[in-house]
Amino acid sequence: MKPEVSVIMSVYNPYSTDYLLRSVNAIKNQTFTDWEMIICDDGSFNIHHKMMEEIAASDDRITLITNNKNMGLGASLNRCIKKAKGDYIARMDVDDTCNPDRLKVQVDFLKKHQKIAWCGTDAFLFNDNGRWGSRHMPVRPKKCDFLHYSPYIHSSVMFKRDVLTRNRGYKAMHRAEDYELFMRLTALGYRGCNIPAELYGYREDENNYKRRTLRCALEESYVRNDGFKKLGMRTPINFGYVVKPLIISMIPIKLQMILKRDAKEDL
Repeated sequence: MKPEVSVIMSVYNPYSTDYLLRSVNAIKNQTFTDWEMIICDDGSFNIHHKMMEEIAASDDRITLITNNKNMGLGASLNRCIKKAKGDYIARMDVDDTCNPDRLKVQVDFLKKHQKIAWCGTDAFLFNDNGRWGSRHMPVRPKKCDFLHYSPYIHSSVMFKRDVLTRNRGYKAMHRAEDYELFMRLTALGYRGCNIPAELYGYREDENNYKRRTLRCALEESYVRNDGFKKLGMRTPINFGYVVKPLIISMIPIKLQMILKRDAKEDL
């Protein structure tokens, strides 16, 4: 039978097997049980692929698909979307977690609010030492909220399926694919919201920052420039926001973490 929710995840050489298992178990332990999970192995090493095969074999609701080579997050998520059967599509990241009632709360919210195309949530921030902070997102993001950063925590979001399929899902890129998607959909007139509850657990540690290469910064700057144009916000006064990722990439990782932590504790 067709599940109501499809949870999609892309995995590429996970930093820790424990992280991956914790993330999958967070879905398996949901109070809402009418789900399927589609994991895309984005060209991982064989040892990681075998682990994903074991995970898929542990629950009939989990399906594993495999890329012959690394294709990037956007392309991998699109493969998951094509495979998905649910009316709702929820994201989940390989090193994160979520509360047991996350899926139920989001499904109920989208059923109640027919004009909302997707909903994210607030998040608690954690690392190997436990929780260290929170991230509170705007409940009803406006166009101007895209200037500083994406006003949605991508991996916390649940979409109505047809919104993604009608608009060809994600663009194939390694960074900022969510930022691009949210700005593109907003420019087309779709509306998203954030549920003001910490239903999602977002891992933020030094490894997150190490993955943010100069190539990623260039890609995000391009996405900002194009997205601001679509939203009618590409003006000389906003140029600083376009080059912001490039400036940040020049700051040492330790200092980036301190600045980001201070900013999030103020949210």
